[in-house]
Amino acid sequence: MAGRGVERPSGGRQGALLALVLLNAVILTVALTALPAVRSPRHLERGRSLALTSRQLAPAVTTLTFPPGAALPAGARPAPPPRPAPRQTRQQVSDAALAMIRYPWRELGVHISFLGPRGGYLGRTFPQQGRIEMYVRPDETPTRLAYMLAHELGHMADWRWNTPARRQQWKTARHLPASMSWFGNAFGGGDDLGTPAGDFAETFAFWQVGPVDYKSRLGPPPTPDALAALVPLFNR
Repeated sequence: MAGRGVERPSGGRQGALLALVLLNAVILTVALTALPAVRSPRHLERGRSLALTSRQLAPAVTTLTFPPGAALPAGARPAPPPRPAPRQTRQQVSDAALAMIRYPWRELGVHISFLGPRGGYLGRTFPQQGRIEMYVRPDETPTRLAYMLAHELGHMADWRWNTPARRQQWKTARHLPASMSWFGNAFGGGDDLGTPAGDFAETFAFWQVGPVDYKSRLGPPPTPDALAALVPLFNR
C-alpha cells in the first residue's frame, strides 16, 4: 500500500482555525491590558529615603528670624539674666566699713553705733559723750559708709587732740582766714562743711578712704605733699 501524502485542510477547516487564532489574540490582549503597571525598581525609593534621612540627621544650620513683637518659641528664648547679689545686712555693711578704717580709732575712747536711717543725717558725733552714731540706709555701700564714718572720726580726733594753736596751723595750711570760727554753727545744728572743723573732718576722711565724696566748701582736697604735711595734726 502506497503511503499517504499530507492532507490539506478544507476551506471550512481553514476558516475555523483562523477564527480560533484571532480569538486567542483578543484574549491575550485583554489579559495584558489588565496587568498592573510596572513600577520603578525599589532601590531608587530606598535611596531617596536614605537621602532624606541623612539631611534630618545632619540638618543645615539656619538663622531664625522673627518679626518685631512676635513671641519667641520656648526653645529660642534668651536665658534669664543672672540674679543680683543679695543685699548685705546692716551689720555686714557696717563691719566692712569699719574694716576700711586704718586709723587707731579706739585710742580716741569713742563708742560707735550703727543705727537705722534717720532723715537729714548720715552720721553724728557727740564729742563730750565719746559717741558716734552712723545712720545706715538700706542701699548704703561699705565704701561710702566708711567715708562718712571717717568724717565723724575726724571730728572726734579734732576734739581729742587739737588745741587752738594746732587749729590755727590748720587754717594757715589750708589758706583760711585766721579769724574764721572753727566750729561755726555746727553744734547748733548747722552744716559743718563750710567750717574749718568740717574741712578738717573731710580731709581726714579723704586721707583714710580716698576721694569718695569730698564736699568741703572751703577748698579742694589737698595734694599728696600737702596731705603729708597735714597728717601730724590728725594724731595725738
